[in-house]
Amino acid sequence: MKIYNIVAGSKSTIGGAPIYARRSAAHTNSKLTYGNGMGLKSLVAAFYLLFKRPDLVVIHDMSGFYYTLFPKFIRAPYIYNSLGLWKRYFVGMKHKNFLQQIKLHIAILVEKHVIRKSNFIIAISNQIRSDTIKYYDVDEKLIRVIYPGSSDVFYNKILARYSRIKLREKYNIGEDKFVIIFIGQDFVRKGLKELIDAVSRFDKLYLIVIGNE
Repeated sequence: MKIYNIVAGSKSTIGGAPIYARRSAAHTNSKLTYGNGMGLKSLVAAFYLLFKRPDLVVIHDMSGFYYTLFPKFIRAPYIYNSLGLWKRYFVGMKHKNFLQQIKLHIAILVEKHVIRKSNFIIAISNQIRSDTIKYYDVDEKLIRVIYPGSSDVFYNKILARYSRIKLREKYNIGEDKFVIIFIGQDFVRKGLKELIDAVSRFDKLYLIVIGNE
């Protein structure tokens, strides 16, 4: 069975979706093709897959939009792997300029099309699953929650222990305190507010945020 994954970026890209896609491809013995959102590279990737005649395509972000536009008789079915919803980001955001508002409206229309036309949807959390059903009226039977996995293969335990000690020393955090590190951007879409609200309920819990909005 020939399976291809569409994701933004390149082999050197560091980010949640590209890393997730590369690991998924490695574990399923499938191949990756890279796009760039709704740019020319994504259009080329869509035509490339038509010539490759895959049996199944996994779309990890908006880079698979052009692939979804081709008639069903010349393309394989696809699964949409949802790591987050632009719709949720748009609902929660405030004080954005007019151009950003227009871009987000377009992103939501594209997201709705890709999701509604997919044969199956993988969500990485129950929140994304419930938001997809709520905002896009998707049949819940077509959505499966699969949490991103982790493995000791990707992490150096000795380095992790050293980094943990240095981080606590830098911010004067005692060993009796619990620490959560949030790394990412798009704070509204990824639920930073909800995390802050949860952390604020505990006395011995610290939150370190790395990223920008």
